[in-house]
Amino acid sequence: MDLTPEKRQEIYRAIMNNSNNTQGYVRHSGIRLTSVGEDRAEGELTVTGNSLNRWGAVHGGCLVTLADTVAGAVVFATGRATVTLNNTFNFLRPGRGDKIRCIAETVKMGRTIALIHCTLTDEEERTVANGDFTFFFTGRPIDFILENAPEEPME
Repeated sequence: MDLTPEKRQEIYRAIMNNSNNTQGYVRHSGIRLTSVGEDRAEGELTVTGNSLNRWGAVHGGCLVTLADTVAGAVVFATGRATVTLNNTFNFLRPGRGDKIRCIAETVKMGRTIALIHCTLTDEEERTVANGDFTFFFTGRPIDFILENAPEEPME
């Protein structure tokens, strides 16, 4: 899909606004996109008591949700709707601290599927986890993101 630079910027803003300013699961989980661009996105998890497992580390499900959200932003930034098809995830050390950061980068962007690699780090920039996410392009337009993205943060 050929997009003008202006249309790309509109899509990037809409993805961030939609993800960061809705009342859905992502916002409830404490996840926030911090950057969306071509072939790369970044986001963070604000760690709360609800994010922790019984040993006081960030729950693995929170880490996978963060990675899936940030990886999905990379793929949606192409202007095509997608769903997660599969993921492989590696937990490398306990996630601790107030924030966990995720960087997602394109490995392959194909006609029907995309592969995105994610690296999650703690506040000391130690790798906590990494994983690969495979997405399937649905063929549906992403107009719903452009039309339903609030312009101002919701309280």
